[in-house]
Parts: sequence; C-alpha cells; structure tokens
Amino acid sequence: MLGPVSVPVPSPNFHLGYVAEEDRLLLSVDVAPDQEYAMALTRRLTKALIAALVDRVAKGCTESLGDNPALRDTLLSFEHATAVADADASGARRARAAQKPLVAAPRLIRDIKMKPTPDGGVILALDDHQRALSIELNAERLHSFVAGILDVALGAGWDLPAPAAWLDRAAATAPPAALLH
Repeated sequence: MLGPVSVPVPSPNFHLGYVAEEDRLLLSVDVAPDQEYAMALTRRLTKALIAALVDRVAKGCTESLGDNPALRDTLLSFEHATAVADADASGARRARAAQKPLVAAPRLIRDIKMKPTPDGGVILALDDHQRALSIELNAERLHSFVAGILDVALGAGWDLPAPAAWLDRAAATAPPAALLH
C-alpha cells in the first residue's frame, strides 16, 4: 500500500467536472504534461467548501471596509464579476478540449484544510488519505474557482443555494458558464 504522497501544485492547471454515475464533482490537476490526478467531492463536502471559501472572501473584504453588509456585498459582487470576466477573457476559464489520462482512479476527498494568504487568497490542502494536493489560489483565482464549482454544481442539477448575496448579484451579470482550465 502506498503511503501519503504530497503533490505540491502552487499554481496548477486545475479542472472541474462532474461524474454523473457517482454524483460527484471531480477536481483534477495536471501532474505531468500528459497526466492528471483527480479527486472527487460529494455534495455535502462541496457545500462546506464553498461556504468556507465565501467566508474567507467576505472576511478579507470586511477587514478592509468595516462591517457594512450592503457596501461589502456590492463590492464583493463587483470583484467577483470582474475576476470571473477576466478569467473568461484570458482563457483561464474555458471548456476543456480533451481529458488527459488519470494517474489513478479518482478517490474521494476526505480532508480539506484552508490557509489564508496575505493577498486575500487561500492555499487549499486536499487529502484523499492516499495523496495530498496543495492548490494556491490568489484572490482572483479564488473567485474563479468558486464560480467554477457553482457552475458545475448547477450543470449537475445540484440544488446548492447561493452561499452569499453577492454571489446572487454576480451570477445575474456573469458571462455564460464554462469549466475552469
């Protein structure tokens, strides 16, 4: 049996998808030019992850603006829509042309740790109890990552409620959904 293997991925190409047969969201990262490593997220874990990421984004905004919910939600809606639009324009958020072979069959994520970074982003440590992945998301990529997860969940028919008012506003003005790449 393999022991835990850490795969450091400071700024990876990550991809989001959905496996209907298992009703799981799939997060994969490039570990070689022609291979990916994938981990699966359940609905419950996806909902908890989104809530934690949204809380992190809101906390960063509250620290700089104070505790005015209307002002915070307006600013976050604008930041979110801008970050997602920039990712769409740059090609960072686009449908995948082709899937690469997986290094191993996707395993269910068992543990997620989140470490805030000074720039308003996070480092996600994802562990499936066989391998661990670290993904660094700056503030802009964090918005794009949240939007990508919500896009895939919506496409899968998951009824995840928008975890924040500013996401509802941003969704109303956001461009068509695409998967992260």
